Amino acid sequence: TILDGPPKDSFDALFVKSSRCPCGLTNYWRQYGDKKAWREHALYHMEWWDGVVLSPGLDPYTLDGVACIYANAPVREARLAERLALLMQREMHYDFSLFHADRHSDLRAYVVIHQYSAVALAFVRITEHFGIYGMTNEKGYIHFDSLTPTPSIVGIFVCAGWRRQGVAQLLVRHVAKSEGCRPNELAWSLPLSEAGMVLATSFGPKDLLRVSR
Repeated sequence: TILDGPPKDSFDALFVKSSRCPCGLTNYWRQYGDKKAWREHALYHMEWWDGVVLSPGLDPYTLDGVACIYANAPVREARLAERLALLMQREMHYDFSLFHADRHSDLRAYVVIHQYSAVALAFVRITEHFGIYGMTNEKGYIHFDSLTPTPSIVGIFVCAGWRRQGVAQLLVRHVAKSEGCRPNELAWSLPLSEAGMVLATSFGPKDLLRVSR
């Protein structure tokens, strides 16, 4: 099996010929032939591709498709969001994870559950200040001068095998409904990646996009 070590026929089909895999992990097992490192990487890679399997005690039907998980949620739920946040951090090469269990924070994670796996999540918080992407001063700076508390999407992650299937759009619509607004009334935390900008502007024109810091 894949966990026994790198199969000769599919060795290069599973992982790229570089020092870093698309999942974000360094391919250090290539240099040292470490079988244990291969197993760890393979398990992690499968999570990045297919999703994080729910731990015993989490009922996918109770979670009802999309779960809203706070940092101070029960341990099993918080750890689920934390694991997805780690997948996001490593692929995007962030210095730190956006979500940590047991922390006092208003940040919450909306997690998409499919059968017995978590396959996507969006981090949301309430921002006190937002600006309009198309409204800048003469130097091109955005004024974050709106004082209306607004839900802001801090980050979105979809497991690799679930991308380009409308999961992110579905998740944003669910977030907006749960937060009591329309999708084009959500703010988006800057900076936005190219894919993030495409997603954000799929709900309204770029010049009217609400953005936060």
